[in-house]
This record gives sequence, C-alpha cells and structure tokens, in this order.
Amino acid sequence: MTTCAISVSATRDPNVLREILCFLTDNFPDSHNWTYEYLNFRVRESAHTGTPGFFVVAIDNSSKGIVGVLSVSFKDIPGSKPLLIAELGDAYTKIKSYKSCDGVGDCLDLRLSHDIDLEYVRKSTFGALAFRIFAELDAICPDVVVGYPNAMALKSWTRRLGLRRLYALDIDYLMLPCLGFLLKNLFPNAYASTISQGYSPVSYTPSDNFDVQIVKELEACHVNGIKVVPLSTGLIATVDANRYLTLVYAGKQCKSIKFSGILCIMLNPRLKALRLPMFLVPSIFRRFIPMRLRCHKPAVARPNDVRCAKYLGSLSNQILFCDVP
Repeated sequence: MTTCAISVSATRDPNVLREILCFLTDNFPDSHNWTYEYLNFRVRESAHTGTPGFFVVAIDNSSKGIVGVLSVSFKDIPGSKPLLIAELGDAYTKIKSYKSCDGVGDCLDLRLSHDIDLEYVRKSTFGALAFRIFAELDAICPDVVVGYPNAMALKSWTRRLGLRRLYALDIDYLMLPCLGFLLKNLFPNAYASTISQGYSPVSYTPSDNFDVQIVKELEACHVNGIKVVPLSTGLIATVDANRYLTLVYAGKQCKSIKFSGILCIMLNPRLKALRLPMFLVPSIFRRFIPMRLRCHKPAVARPNDVRCAKYLGSLSNQILFCDVP
C-alpha cells in the first residue's frame, strides 16, 4: 500500500481549483464531466447567508501534488425557520494511506461535535480530509450536514467517520424512457400529425423568489452542459447533454400538479429519459415499478442532525438540486 506524508488544508482559491480540476480529470476522468465551472459552482456562496463553499485538499509533501479532495457546498432553505444546509461531495483520493499528516496531526486534539475514529484519520487520506472538513463545519455551525455517498464510501462515512443514516433525506429516483423520442424515430409522420399535436408542455409560473433564486443558481451550470428547465410552480428540472431530464427541485406547491401532467413530458421528442423523484409518484403505482428502473441515494448526516429528522419535514424535496450538476 502506498504511503506518503501529506498536508491537508481548506481552500476556494481559483488557482487551487484549477489544480483540483487537473487532478480530477487526470485520475477520475469517467466519474464526471469535470469543468472549472462545476468546481466554482461547488464553492459558490449561499443565497441568503452568503456562506461560501470550499474544498479540502490533501497535498503530497514530497511531490507537492494533490492526492485527495473533498468538497462542501451550502444552501439556504427559507421558511418559518430558515436552515443552512451543508452538502458533502466530490470525495476522491489517489492513495489510501500515509505515514503522517501535517495538516491534521496538530488538530487531532480538537473535539468535534460528533465522535470519529482518530486511528482511521491517521491512516487514511479520506479520513484526514473528512476530519478537516468536520472541523471547518463545526466553526461554521450549519443546521444540517448531509452527504449522498456511493455504496463503497457509505461504510467509511458511517463506521469510521461517525455519520448516521438519515432516512428522511434519502433520494429515490425513477428512471423512465421518454416515449416521444422513440415514437418520433419509429413513426415520424404519425408522431408529427397526431401525437405531438396533443402534447402541451407544463407551463412555468414562479411561485416566489425561492424558485427564481434556484433557477439563477442552477444556471451557473450552463457551461457544464446542463440546462435549467422551470416546469411549473415549485418544480424545476435540468437537462444534460445526453437529453436526460432530471427533476431537481420540488417545493410544496408541486403537490397540486397532476402526475399525468408530469408524465406528459415523456412525449417530448427531444428527451431520451426522465428522472422522476419517487415522492412525486402516487403510492398506488409504486408497487408496480420494476427495481431496474429505481435509483436509490442514501443520505448520511451527523448524529445530532439525525435526531432532528422529525423537524425536517419535506426538506428532501427542497435540497434535491444540491446534487446537481
């Protein structure tokens, strides 16, 4: 197993972001469509409190090259009790262990707001990154810290780094192929004369400034190949370069939208697939959905945040877009 001495620090410096971009494109080219605009999107300031996101970076003290990164971005959720949400993401490490860590070793005496396996921190680049980011978050004091790790990282977050599963914020998607794209290619004449004539897209009427603010924030991803599509009051989607439409924000107002109105999007000949949050699917239909069409993203949070789950309400509906792009 490769070992090295590393230093860990938090940053949002544009020059370091460019170095992070090189590290990600060189070592993890297939994990994402990496662009500088995406990294800048992750460190943007939250809309209301102006809390800036940042990356925690692990540097090899010998080669001075980046060997690991971890990001956190912030989102303000307005309401009777405004919430500051911190979302963990972009966890990528080039090595699994090291001999010493200059950036974290001096800070291990700090007491975090939750218990963490310090031996794991001393032996793991990922652990050192997580420790530093938790220390930074304890100083910022967000209301909720949430992450959506993959199956491989989930065990480390929960067993080693002290996070707990937060089922209230799990994201479940339904992947539906868009029939309009298929029908247009198989029956172009019939589709043009019959089906497309009856297709009426869902109109957009902003419900409040929150919807408008989300649109503005997501528009920062246009250069990254993602287009923001406001569908209706409280319902916003993105379309990527593969013509996949993903519903990424659904406020309380969207409950008044008929499920059939959302499904009519499937007749759009310019879309290949629709990613639909499961909470928008009527419960009577859920039992008939094949497992291969479902996508589950488990949420993890600090222990204190998990105990607040009953107060989060429909927060999961409002922070879906945090995972985009």
